[in-house]
Amino acid sequence: MPFQEGKEFCWAKYMEHNRKIDSYAYHNTEWAHSLYKKMENWDYSGYIETGFITKEDIKLSIQSYHKWVMENKLDSPLIFPPALVEKLVNETAEDFNKWFSNLKS
Repeated sequence: MPFQEGKEFCWAKYMEHNRKIDSYAYHNTEWAHSLYKKMENWDYSGYIETGFITKEDIKLSIQSYHKWVMENKLDSPLIFPPALVEKLVNETAEDFNKWFSNLKS
């Protein structure tokens, strides 16, 4: 297993691979740039805050991660070749858009 160290799950390896996938997807898809802009400009008035996650926390997290992917152009991880990453992110985006459209109707 790629994220195992002995019998333990290695969170650091998992996050390293996710960051590479995110960076590769951001710099190699047509829609990622506009998606981040849409998330940054989203109207959070309908978001229900919890005691530990506020609207501002969400906004800052999106802005911070967007800045990171813009500044870090990484290759896809070796265990996830570029074609697989592109397939994954494109299918995930398509599935999300279908789900989100159903919420609005």
